[in-house]
Amino acid sequence: MDTLGGSDYNPANKAAEAIAKKFRDRHKKLSKKEDGVKSIDILSRYVSILALGNHHTISELMEYTVYQLFDEFRRFEKKMSYDTWFKAKLAGA
Repeated sequence: MDTLGGSDYNPANKAAEAIAKKFRDRHKKLSKKEDGVKSIDILSRYVSILALGNHHTISELMEYTVYQLFDEFRRFEKKMSYDTWFKAKLAGA
């Protein structure tokens, strides 16, 4: 039985073994760090932005589901876009 990042693969046949090999290869590729590139945790980034932009607390945002967090962030982006457009219109653009 192969172990990969906490997941166990126990392929039943040759096709399953080929898929498990692809998973192992992909895991190796993803685990390699490129020079100067940092891994970004998107959810924590969204929580940080929403905490500052929408005046929520981080603990409040951490109780959201992933769907709620993405939806809240999408709405925040739309609001920021509208506010920018509105300010430009007021300025005569």
